[in-house]
Amino acid sequence: MRYLFIILSVWFSSHSWANIDIEHKQTVLKAGYLTLGSSPLVFTNSKNELSGLLPDLMNHIAKKSHLELESVAFNNPKEIISALEKNEIDFIVGISLSFERKRNMVFSQPILAVPYGMISNKSYKDREKEKKIIAIEDGFMPNDLLQQKDERVSALIMPDILLALNSVKTGISDAYIGNAITLNNLFTQANIKTPLKFSILEQLPLE
Repeated sequence: MRYLFIILSVWFSSHSWANIDIEHKQTVLKAGYLTLGSSPLVFTNSKNELSGLLPDLMNHIAKKSHLELESVAFNNPKEIISALEKNEIDFIVGISLSFERKRNMVFSQPILAVPYGMISNKSYKDREKEKKIIAIEDGFMPNDLLQQKDERVSALIMPDILLALNSVKTGISDAYIGNAITLNNLFTQANIKTPLKFSILEQLPLE
């Protein structure tokens, strides 16, 4: 039952959220969301509207704060970070903390935290004493975090969640590590013909 209480992690960039005058200078705040492979945290519904746990939470916060919120969808981390730097959006919801991002953005404390999950193929177990190739999304998890846990791990940086999963399905990588909620949903919904396994990584800190 533990993971029912740690189902999402929300980070707000202080690029503009921390500005105490923001609600007086503009009537609409623009929130950026990553949508590709992010269900059930974020997804586009039948009306082409952003829905999911994160938008619902932010809409509730905005309503309680008497603010008007506009949701903007992005397909990859580079697009959403670029939009923030250009002031096209006011803050990002649901982006992961990394060393590189901490140099340019300020993150809030997480409201809730998410465990890391892993989708692995047979080669991961077969190579217990050998070098393993682990697929991770660009900017999702620092490579040194993996190596701290196991020096026999090598990270394969992938631009998005679907390519990361495909690298495991095709045997390019031995496993894919990411957000446990989105990985479990992807694992359940994907038409995977090769035998893969989903598991929670208890040994890693919560994201």
